[in-house]
Amino acid sequence: MPALALRHALTDSGLEAHFICDMRGQKYVPHDMPHTHTMPLASKSPLGIARAVLWSMKQLRAYKPSCVVSFGGYPAFPMNIAALLLRVPLMLHEQNALMGRVNRLFAPFASKVALSWEKTQGLPTRWMNETNIHVTGLPVRQDFETLRNQSYTPCPPQEPFHILVLGGSQGATIFSKIVPKTLASLSEKLHKRIRLTMQCPASSLKEAKDICQKGNIEAHVDVFFQNVSALLKEAHLVICRSGASSVAEIAYCGRPALFVPYPLAKDDHQRWNAQSLVDEGGAWMLDQEHFTQDRLTCHIERLAQNPHLLLFAAERARALAHPRALQALVGLVREVMPYEQRQAVKKEILGA
Repeated sequence: MPALALRHALTDSGLEAHFICDMRGQKYVPHDMPHTHTMPLASKSPLGIARAVLWSMKQLRAYKPSCVVSFGGYPAFPMNIAALLLRVPLMLHEQNALMGRVNRLFAPFASKVALSWEKTQGLPTRWMNETNIHVTGLPVRQDFETLRNQSYTPCPPQEPFHILVLGGSQGATIFSKIVPKTLASLSEKLHKRIRLTMQCPASSLKEAKDICQKGNIEAHVDVFFQNVSALLKEAHLVICRSGASSVAEIAYCGRPALFVPYPLAKDDHQRWNAQSLVDEGGAWMLDQEHFTQDRLTCHIERLAQNPHLLLFAAERARALAHPRALQALVGLVREVMPYEQRQAVKKEILGA
């Protein structure tokens, strides 16, 4: 999604941007978007990678881009290799607070490295020119822009308390098992105040709805929500995973959150993402093994009865956001382009 956001911004600024992804990423790309290419990368085998490198070199020779912008992950590996072999300037963007393995490998050879978080871990700084490292932030979806300008209003002690639970791309069966049971067991006074909106895997949907109904919880439970920005606007507390986009969006909107990092995330990067806000007082975090009814009850009771804690976290989260992340990335792309091409009105930028 950040790569798509940059692609649209480059096009809007008068540049021609080609977008490359593998088959998995294709489902997120609008069908009518021009200059889109699908990399033939079916596996991580040496032969599969070698074929993808040759394909990438063919694309670079055909379009002669001013630079390659890479957002990491193993599909970026072949294009990064091709860019280095053909001496095309390479720029990297790291969305997580722990640099991914592919970005870590290519960072010493990149013209620019853009980071989402100030305290990003795992940078091979020994081999890097620190002047090439820039904290730009992570672009968020356009529908969150209006929410950025709307301050967070904490819930008075006797008013309805809105809890938003988001599962994330990995799903979160643990939320559908723990959250409804926890809310149903709250004291009667607090129980009546709760308003739950919860994203839930299809396999757990019926069970979660049954628990909410039996526990007399006022709830809206569904597999997917289109209007996440509207739901965030109403939320007094968000419970979710800590993928890079989720953390960036919550910080951008200035909403207090309890993060439960996905325990199987590669290199445990979700923990580092959450830590970026937790260390500054902008959020709370519970490991999945500690995400129990007792622990969650304590958190909800304390926060619902002390709205100033929610307000402080919301303000700290908002202060840590990078609202001009997209503009900063476009600026870095222009810096990476050769000078004579930078002056042209329209040049080709190939984004991997």
